[in-house]
This record gives sequence, C-alpha cells and structure tokens, in this order.
Amino acid sequence: MRFIRLVVDLLPRLMESWERLCIRIATEGFHKPGFYLSSVFLVPIGLRLWRRPIHRPYVRIPSRLLAFLLMVLGVLLFLKGPWIFSLLLIPGRLFGRLWKLVGFDESRPFPQPPAVFSFQLERVDKAVLAFMAVILVVFFVNRSQLMLKDDSDHNYHMAVARQILDFKGIPQWDDWEYAPAGRPHLYPPVLHLLIAAFAGNAGKIVHGYETLQVVAYPLGLFLSWWFARWLFGPAVGFLAALVFSMDMACTLTMIAVLPSALVTAFMPLLFMCFLAKRSKATIILMTLALYTHLGVASLLILGLLIFSARHQGYYPFFKHVLTWSFAFFIPWFLRLLNCVDWINTPSTVIFSTTGRGLSSLVLAALSGFLSLQFINITFLVLGLIGLRRFSHPAAGFVRSMLAGFLPMLITYGGRFWMHTSPLWALLVASVLLRLLPPEPTRKRIVVLILCTLLPLPLLTFGVIGKGLKLLPNIGGATFSLAYVLSPATEDDDFNRLSAFIVSNTADREIVHVDPARQYLGDRIVHSTGRRVDVGGWSAEVRNVKMLEIVESYRRDDTNCLFVYEGADIPASLGCSRIETFGRFRVGVRGKTEPLAEQTHPPEPPRQEKKR
Repeated sequence: MRFIRLVVDLLPRLMESWERLCIRIATEGFHKPGFYLSSVFLVPIGLRLWRRPIHRPYVRIPSRLLAFLLMVLGVLLFLKGPWIFSLLLIPGRLFGRLWKLVGFDESRPFPQPPAVFSFQLERVDKAVLAFMAVILVVFFVNRSQLMLKDDSDHNYHMAVARQILDFKGIPQWDDWEYAPAGRPHLYPPVLHLLIAAFAGNAGKIVHGYETLQVVAYPLGLFLSWWFARWLFGPAVGFLAALVFSMDMACTLTMIAVLPSALVTAFMPLLFMCFLAKRSKATIILMTLALYTHLGVASLLILGLLIFSARHQGYYPFFKHVLTWSFAFFIPWFLRLLNCVDWINTPSTVIFSTTGRGLSSLVLAALSGFLSLQFINITFLVLGLIGLRRFSHPAAGFVRSMLAGFLPMLITYGGRFWMHTSPLWALLVASVLLRLLPPEPTRKRIVVLILCTLLPLPLLTFGVIGKGLKLLPNIGGATFSLAYVLSPATEDDDFNRLSAFIVSNTADREIVHVDPARQYLGDRIVHSTGRRVDVGGWSAEVRNVKMLEIVESYRRDDTNCLFVYEGADIPASLGCSRIETFGRFRVGVRGKTEPLAEQTHPPEPPRQEKKR
C-alpha cells in the first residue's frame, strides 16, 4: 500500500518541484504566466485540487482522481507545444522589477461601489430610457432595413449558423467555403449559436440575424448607461448615454452585430460585476467574451489586470476570475493551438511579403494604426480633456481599461475607438456636466436629446475610398430617423438567383463564385445550403495547397454553375448557356442530365495538420 501511495504521489511531487523551479527562475507570482500557460492551466488547477484537504473519502477519492487526470493531461499538452510558454519565466525577475517601478503595487484606494445594481430612477433616467426605447422600437419595425446585403462579415456568420442548424453542432472543419479543400473552423461560436437559436431552423437564418441586429445596439446603449449611472450618478449616466449614442463607428459595428461589437455591448455589465466582486457572474461574462471574440476579450483582461495591479483589494479576485474563465475556455484554446498554422493577422500578411526587419515592423504598426480609423474630432478633444481632468474617485478604473486597449490602437487602429466608446463617453460626459444642472427642466433634457442628431465632423482613413476623408458623423438616433424615412426594399435579383441555384444543384453541391465577390459566396451558403469555392478574408489565406485544390476542382467540374455579379461570365469558363437575374449572371457548364445523374470530380482529403 505504501508503494502504491508513493507511485501515486510521484506525479504531484514532480509538479510541485516544477512549480518551485519556476518560482526560483522568475520569483513568486511572476512565475505564473510561464507555469500556467505552459500546461494550459491544467497542472495548477490539478495541484490546487490535489492539495485541498477533503475529509470525506467518497468526495476525496474522485477529487484526487480528477486532479491526477488534470495533471497528466497538462503534462501531455506541455509536450505538444505549449512548453514554449515556459520561456516567459526567463524575463520574470526583470518584469517583476518593472511591475513595481510603474506602480503596480496594489496601493491605490478605490471607492466601495454600490452593493446593488438597482437605483431610484430620476427624471433624466426616465428620459434616457424613453430615448433608448424609441430606438429599439424603430429598429424592430424596420429590422429588414438594418442589414447590409453585400457585407462579408454578417454573411459569413450567418453561413456558420446555417451549418450549426444543418448538422446539429459546431463544425470542426469549414467545408462550405473554399470547397472542396476547406479550412479549419476557428471562429469563436457564441454569435453563431445566438443566430442559430433565434432562427430556429435553416430557412430563417436571416430572421435570426435580424433579431440580433434589433437588440445588439440598444442593449449596448442600455448597459453603457446602466454602468455609468450605477458608478458615477444620474447626470454622468444621462450624458454618457447620449454621447455613446452619437458614436458612428460603434453604432455601425453593433448594428452589423460583429462579434467584437457584441463583447463591447455587454462589456459594461462585466465591469459592474467585476467591481462589485460578483464572482460567478464575472466568470460567466468573461468566458462568454472569450468565446465571442478572443482579441477584445484579451484586451479586457489586460485592462482589468492593470486596474487590479494598481488598486487595493482586486488582484486576488482578478486571478480567481482569470483562472476559471481560462479553464472554461480550454476546449476552444486547444482547437486554436492545434491549427495555429492557419491563424493569420494583417501584420503576418505584411511580414510574409516584406520580411521581418525593422522596416516591416514599422510598416505593420503604421498599417494597423491607420486601419479603419473613425475619429470624431469633437469628442476626441473633449475625451482627452476628460481623461486629464476627471477627478471622480472611480475614474482610475476608466483610465486603466483604456490603457488595456492601447495595443489595439497600434494593431487595428479604428477598432480602438469603437470598442472603448463606452469609456470615452464617460470622459466626454464628465466635461459636459456643466450643461446639466442638478434639477434640469424637461425642455433642457429634450434639447440635449435632440443634440444627438447633430452631424459632428468625422475624420476617416481607409474606410471610404483612399486617403483622409471628412464626413458628417451620425449616431443611433440619426440612423433611426433615416430608417423611418426610407422605404424598405427587397433584393429580388438575389431571391431569383437563390431559387435558380436551389432548383439546379444538388444538396451540398459546390457553386463556383466570382473571386472578386467574397460576400456573395457566404450569402449563397446561408440562403441555399450549397457550398462555394470562395470565402471571407481571402487576403489572409496562406495555404497555397488549399488554393491549388480549389482551382483544380473549378477547372475540372463538368456539371456546375458559375455566379458573377455586375460582370460578364468569362468565355474561358466554357459555359454552354448564361442566365441573367438582374445584376447577377449565372454561367451553366454541362447540367444537361437530371441532377441525380450528374457527376463531379472526386473531392480530395482534407488538408488538416495533425499534431
């Protein structure tokens, strides 16, 4: 029995020795990035569970067994690649000194936030809630007008939602784009699951997406007001909501229901739960953010780290939240890790074409900074003034979160302003407080709400055309007014095209689409269920073998359709006839026999990389 106990205790003892070695290399606390990430958090969780004193045998035995299995799995994963994170131990001591040098010493006081999330509504609260309710009603009535028909993002997300409904689960492999080769499906699933849930069945994907469009922006507006009102009072909450509603970039991304914008929408609620130390709610929301958009979630974590490291009483809570949130994220993290060679960013595209020298680094930073820039000049000036002057005891939280998002300013320029809009709205509101007396009249409140229709100057770069543009800024209220005044329209051309594709192709047949119309491929997928040989974000596709397979199949397919928009079918495709549906052209190659008798080239095996 003693021998068995020694054998069983061997692995935990080895893991404890490894942790002590990590501490000796990087010092206590600063060993955690290397120690935790190198085993994907499994060894630390296993050790904590193993060390926990449990007196009841029927609980202790399964608990120890689970801890042992977690440590075994952590060791196996360590050997498969995450060991590279152990290199983070090397700069640990230096980082620890820098950590204290910049003031990350948990010394700054932070006021006790309100214990409950509810409060007595005042006149300005009721006014801003009525303002948001009007926007919600207008969005609902005009929901069919919210969607941009030719946008790649939402068509891609609806295509994924269609696959979830068709195959009753989250796909492992994206075989509906770049068919027949395909690629791993790595996009976090929350948005796709929401679209599928609201749709109910594959024939109502568009309705599911429209439902999210109706609620996403009003929800973000409401939660931004609620956070500002809860922490800073009714006047700041009222003005912050109005300022936030005037942010054109954030409005556009929320109406488009981008996953990153969805995280921005519920981000204020996460702030409230974190500051109030609601452990379970914070973990749920942080895990939800990780499964919605990893980039924005990572910056949220960085901002919360900066805040917790500078202010009293939050660092242990932050570590607790981060550990459990990442533990729940491990399944998707392993999927990403297994397909890391497929992951790409704009900077890697630049590095792959220009090398990895200093000039490439500067070019990547400049390209990222100028990407999708929407700058409201008026609010930028007021926001910077507020950043310097805002003296509320809780203002340190706003500044810390803005600091956490700074990497996005360099890597994805304009997205920085979009996703920090609720924070900038608070800073601008702090400057505008003089416009709102303690007891404002109804007339003043109405005038301030009407000011949200003002077309403030908006500076853009890389958004519309090339170069710098000066445009009128429009926000949620202006969009609502435009929807009321604009008649709804149906895309009859595409409806006829979709019906033709369904009647002339078999289930899961590959439709060949003009490579210049990336959005069109995914739109065909979610409306017909057919596969296509194009896909979103083709500029970031580096797998040459995959593209060769797609081109070869396109060339050899003898019974197929070619779909082009606003362009003629190339004669080189060898189509026997051409059908026209408004702005769409469909070239038909073969298709002289009944669908059941038509043949297609054999599809090659997947180009998956096994680890």
